[in-house]
Amino acid sequence: MSYTYSDFKTDLSVTTKGNPSVVYDKDVIIQSLKTIFATVSGERVRNPIGSALVQLLFEPMTAATVRDIKYELKRVIEIYEPRVTIKSLRVRPNPDQNYYDIDIDFYIAELNQRAGFRNRLRSLAVI
Repeated sequence: MSYTYSDFKTDLSVTTKGNPSVVYDKDVIIQSLKTIFATVSGERVRNPIGSALVQLLFEPMTAATVRDIKYELKRVIEIYEPRVTIKSLRVRPNPDQNYYDIDIDFYIAELNQRAGFRNRLRSLAVI
């Protein structure tokens, strides 16, 4: 079977044969998105990836913060993950539990495939 994209798993796990575990195609892109979202802008020397999401999680959970998180997700995907086209992006706050659920549906042109990314961003600030 041939693959367009491949990368090592970020947990650096190994197979039963002792080889590094690898992810392929859409899983590579999802792994890339997770890395971009979790990296603070300027954190990596000589590698400009990153976002302001961590800083936004310290903000009060307001409609403006939801808008800013949505904008930041869209911005960093467009800059750092050009392999995808966003089809839909939703950010749903849960102030009682201090988290945001994010749902991103996207299209990967090179693979002619739609994929989705769901994650929970834990808020660190309480109103």
